[in-house]
Amino acid sequence: MTAVPLPNSSSDISTEWLNEVLGDAGITDGASVQAFEREVIGEGSGFVGELSRLSLTYDRPDAAGPRSLIAKLPTADEAIRTIALMFGWYEHEIRFYQEIAGQIELRTPKCYYSAMDVEAGRFALLLEDMAPARCGDQVASCSLDDAKLALSELAKLHAAWWNSPRLDQFEWMPSIDDDLVRQVLATLYQQSWPAFVEQVSDQVPKEVLEIGERFGANFPAMIDRVAERPRTIAHTDFRLDNMFFGIEDGGSPFALFDWQLVQRGGGAIDVTYFLAGNFPPDVRRKHQRELLGTYHETLLRHGVRDYPFEQCMEDYRMAALFLLIFLVTNRENFDIEAYPERGQALMNTMLERYTTAILDLNAGEFLPR
Repeated sequence: MTAVPLPNSSSDISTEWLNEVLGDAGITDGASVQAFEREVIGEGSGFVGELSRLSLTYDRPDAAGPRSLIAKLPTADEAIRTIALMFGWYEHEIRFYQEIAGQIELRTPKCYYSAMDVEAGRFALLLEDMAPARCGDQVASCSLDDAKLALSELAKLHAAWWNSPRLDQFEWMPSIDDDLVRQVLATLYQQSWPAFVEQVSDQVPKEVLEIGERFGANFPAMIDRVAERPRTIAHTDFRLDNMFFGIEDGGSPFALFDWQLVQRGGGAIDVTYFLAGNFPPDVRRKHQRELLGTYHETLLRHGVRDYPFEQCMEDYRMAALFLLIFLVTNRENFDIEAYPERGQALMNTMLERYTTAILDLNAGEFLPR
């Protein structure tokens, strides 16, 4: 149990609470927050957490604390919150900032405060506001230069933890082949499959539905096969909406946030998720080999051995099957119509891009018939 009661939502945050948690952490250097303005952000971009920008006013102009910060709390959507608690997503992100963020080269927002009350299902993060850096937009896509930068930074992270025995110290971080993860995901997939077929059968090629049926039937075997690949720290939600570009403070111009789905697994999951979901199909087809080459070459420059490009390409193609997990379980458990227009556009864009990539990459080849 955390010593300071945690707010249920950002609307419960008070100046008293901010002064207590920031003061205890030494963030404000004795200054006090007199007032703050709250702006809900990220609607239609993220589904699992509630994000708000807090603009702070201190009792003196030379206060050392941040003038604005981002408060991240669990979603108010009970269905999604239940799933997040079941998989431990909120706890995983808190632990990432407490135990890992300071050990990696990849830039993440500075964490001013993190706390969790697992029994009560309450979690809170106060993070660096990266504005005016440019936040990515998954629907709009990005330039080739931005994509190469993101993949290069990702590869540095993956290389640093490539098959590292240090991964075993993070027992809280799920592994792709954990029994609980395997069982729960398999059950969710099978339960969600009929609703998915009913909702999208007129939007996707019948070949995708046939592959999805076989994937569900062979789920445990595919988990085992992917688990045999090199392991690293995988972000597992590596998309433009979770990235900042053009940071101009002398550090890395790129930052990655939203670590709720962090896991010990194959790096190709991140690469496929990024290339398949963040680019129109014609752009991905034209540039995917070049971009995959950027990722692979960076791995090699940072110490990865015995991982030829052909193996990287095969892992990239196989990982396309796991895009089905996001599509199928999301359609069952997320009420798309309840989300803003941008959120609906995001879900529909992911459906079109992912299913096209599954066919383009001939991912069904890895499934037995």
